[in-house]
Amino acid sequence: RNAANLHWQATRSSQSPAQEQPALYSLGYFDEPRSSRSGWTLRAQKNLPATAMGVSTLAWAEYEHARGPSPNALRLGLQGQWPLATGWQLHGYAYAQADNTGYSPLLDNNKPRRVVTSYLALERQIAPSFWGGQLGVTLHWSRRWSNLPLFAWKDQGLSLNWQRQWR
Repeated sequence: RNAANLHWQATRSSQSPAQEQPALYSLGYFDEPRSSRSGWTLRAQKNLPATAMGVSTLAWAEYEHARGPSPNALRLGLQGQWPLATGWQLHGYAYAQADNTGYSPLLDNNKPRRVVTSYLALERQIAPSFWGGQLGVTLHWSRRWSNLPLFAWKDQGLSLNWQRQWR
């Protein structure tokens, strides 16, 4: 997939660090040569104020206008991160997607696709300084519900991961 995006954010002249961040907007173009699909996306996202328990949350909405074999889609999502204790975090997201037309004439008489996806992960930092990065382990659960069974699934797993940031 080839993609290009233009992002912009309204700025406030008298914004202090304690104030909320303004929403971030983006306009993008994508091209998928292998599937003969291309189009544009319009997205808005906003960091919500952190809760007293330290949960940071991001809400977003996106419209995708596609040319090719797949329909246009509207997506809404919410994702969050919660530090539980030193070295422990809980991550999660949920999003919904609704297509404006049928996905395929072969699937339930070309019924428009509807999906809801959820993901929850518990992460434990094992070694905060390991080969210049951080070593951790993640236990995750995810599920997608759909009106078309082809797009419904469940997944769970355990992963060992290493993260490093280069500047």
